[in-house]
Amino acid sequence: MVDELNFIVVDDHMLMRKVLTQYLNELGYHNVDSAINGKDALEKIEAKLSENAPYDVAFIDMKMPVMDGMELLKICRDNRNLDKMAFVMLTGECEKQKVVEAIHAGVTSYVVKPISQHALVEKMTVITRWLSEQKDVSNA
Repeated sequence: MVDELNFIVVDDHMLMRKVLTQYLNELGYHNVDSAINGKDALEKIEAKLSENAPYDVAFIDMKMPVMDGMELLKICRDNRNLDKMAFVMLTGECEKQKVVEAIHAGVTSYVVKPISQHALVEKMTVITRWLSEQKDVSNA
């Protein structure tokens, strides 16, 4: 199941995309794409959806040029075909208001950067449980 998940890492900082991709690869997740902003990510998410091979998990930076993570999250959550996709908001901010806003927008989880590999392992446990629950609900 580990390698079967499809990821997209969305961050305007190349180093963050590379580090998170490397961490995911080291955990056995090899289907990892990346995008430089929300607009780029939305195009890739829609393309994968049209290929009937949607992403399972998106790690999204909150602050990016062109389209930020919150706008991307809201657009994706308005698309019923993406209901089973997990969204993890990445941010350097730990403001309570931003966390609440992301939760109301439908974020699956929230991580304050920089993320460690240990924190990613813990987050992936939560995410894979959430994905499993979504699959169980759709099969019921």
